Amino acid sequence: MSILIQIELLMTVALFLYGIAYVMAKNKNKWHKAVAIVGFLMDAYGTLLMFQIKKGGWMTGVLVSDIHTILSLVALILFFVQLTLGLTRKIKWHRRFALWVFFPVWALAFLSGAFLAH
Repeated sequence: MSILIQIELLMTVALFLYGIAYVMAKNKNKWHKAVAIVGFLMDAYGTLLMFQIKKGGWMTGVLVSDIHTILSLVALILFFVQLTLGLTRKIKWHRRFALWVFFPVWALAFLSGAFLAH
């Protein structure tokens, strides 16, 4: 399987798992943390593969590629903020941050990556 297909699968699974984790958290399901962490692992591994491709010289456009790289790194950092809010039991902020900060930034990174891939 090509590395691009692996990245597409990893990021699509991460998107699905992040969405499932949000719904589970909203319904007070304690397994949402595990689902979100697995989503994060898929996200992080996909991002690692992207950095390996970029090191090898694959780039569709410097500006779009740089914006995608920045959005991807910011989204990974925001996941840790999201995790911290959840672990410190700031539930109200945890949900709001997921919906209005983390997920929109992650979705922009996802869409810019889809644009770069095709």
